[in-house]
Amino acid sequence: MSSKLFLPLLAGASLAVFAAPALAQGSPSPLLDVIIVTGARTDTATALNITPEAAPVQGGDITHLTARTPGGARIANGELSGQMQYRGLFGQRLNLRVDGQRFASGGPNLMDPVFHYAPGPLVAAIVIDRGVSPVSAGPGLAGGADAVFKRIGYGPGGDVALGYDLTVSGRSVNDSRAAGGVIGGSTETWRFNLLGSWEQAKDAKYGDGVIGGSAFERGVLGLSAGLKTELGEVTLDARRQNTGPSGNPPFPWTSCTSIRTLPGWAMRWTSAASVLRPGCITPMWPT
Repeated sequence: MSSKLFLPLLAGASLAVFAAPALAQGSPSPLLDVIIVTGARTDTATALNITPEAAPVQGGDITHLTARTPGGARIANGELSGQMQYRGLFGQRLNLRVDGQRFASGGPNLMDPVFHYAPGPLVAAIVIDRGVSPVSAGPGLAGGADAVFKRIGYGPGGDVALGYDLTVSGRSVNDSRAAGGVIGGSTETWRFNLLGSWEQAKDAKYGDGVIGGSAFERGVLGLSAGLKTELGEVTLDARRQNTGPSGNPPFPWTSCTSIRTLPGWAMRWTSAASVLRPGCITPMWPT
C-alpha cells in the first residue's frame, strides 16, 4: 500500500474514533422508554353539598345528616348524643366545632358529644373537612366538621333590612316536636339577631313496644351581633342551652346538662362550662 493512500485512511479512522463518543452521548439511552398518553378526562362529578331535602332527617341529632357524607357514619348512642364518625375516626380524633368553636363533652364517656350543642333548627350548614383540618381550625388527626349556626348577615345598604329563618318539624315515631330559628335586622355596617329553639320527644315506639330512655328535651336561647368599623369587625355571639332528661339507650344512664356560652369578641373567643345537676343521672334501663 502506498503512503499516499495510507495517510488518508489513517486520518479517516482517527476522525471516526473521536466522533463515536459524541454520537453515543447525543443518542437516547436504550434503557429509557418515553411513553406519551393522550386522552380526555372522564367526568368525576363530586357532591359538594347534602341537604335535608335529599331524604327526611331521621332524628333531632345533626349526626343523622353527617352520616350521609361519603365515608361518614353515626354512632347512635342516643337521640341527642350521637357521635360523628368519619373515615373510621370519631371522638377527639376529629376536629369538630360548633360555629367555629371547639367544645368538650358535657358528660363522661362523651354522653354529650360536640354536636349535642348544635340543635338542628339552628344549624344553617355543616362544613366538613375532607382532608386534614386546617391549622387555623385547630388540631385534628384526619378530617373534621363545623356546624355553622344561622344568623342574619349584613345588609346591602344603609336602610334596616329585617330577616328571619324558622324551622318547624315533627315525628310520629316518638311524638317529637321541634321549632327554632333566628330573627333580626341589619344594615351594611351592623347586624343583630335573636335565636332560639325547643325540642321535645317521648320514648320511641316500635312494633313490639317502647324503647326506654330515648325521650329527650333541649332548649337554646341566644343572640348574635356584629359591627363593622374602619378598624375591622367586632362580633358578639352568646347562647344558653338547657338539656332536660335525655336518655342514652345503649348505656344505663340518662344525662342532663346545662351549658352557658359566654360572650366572645372579634375572633369569637368563647368559653363554656357544663354542670351535671343533681338528680339528672338516674338509671334508665331499656324496658
